Amino acid sequence: MQHAEKVSAYLLKKGVSSEAIYMRGIGKPASQSKSAVVEFAFKGAAELPVKGKVPVIGDYYNSVAPGLTTNKDLFYKIQVASSKGEYANPQAASLPDIMTEKTPHFEFYRYTLGAFERHADAVQFKNQLLAKGFSGAFIVPFLNGVRADKNKVKQAISLFPDLQNYLGQ
Repeated sequence: MQHAEKVSAYLLKKGVSSEAIYMRGIGKPASQSKSAVVEFAFKGAAELPVKGKVPVIGDYYNSVAPGLTTNKDLFYKIQVASSKGEYANPQAASLPDIMTEKTPHFEFYRYTLGAFERHADAVQFKNQLLAKGFSGAFIVPFLNGVRADKNKVKQAISLFPDLQNYLGQ
C-alpha cells in the first residue's frame, strides 16, 4: 500500500481529486501464498488529466488478479477493523481474502475478510468471525468494486435483488 499511497500523493499534487482515487490491497491466505496484490484505480475518469483508458473501477478496469470474487459487480465482505495504521492480527492474516482499502480523503485503513456473491454466505462467515472473537464484525456490500453505502444499495436493488437481503438484515 505504501507505493500506491506515493502514487496517490503525486496525483493529488497534479490536481486529481481525492474522491477519484481508490487503493486496495488483497492478500491471500498464508496457507496459499505470502504474496498480496495491490491495485490502484480510479472511481471516475472525467476529471483526470490524462487521455486514453485508465483503470476505472466499474468501467475500464482489468484487475491484475482476475477470477477473484472481488472483481464481480456485486460482492460482500466482512469488515473487522478500521485503523490509522497497519492492522496486525495474525488470526486475520490466515483467513481468506483479507483486503485493505484506502482513499486519500479518509485517514483510516479499512480491513475486510472474505468475499461472497450471496448475502447469506456473508452472514454465515460473519457469524463465524464473531465466534472467533472478531467483535464488531459487519457486512459491507461492494458494487462494481467500490464500497457502497445504503443509498447506493437502495438504488441498485433492481439490478441486484440480493441486496434486499442486505437491507433487511
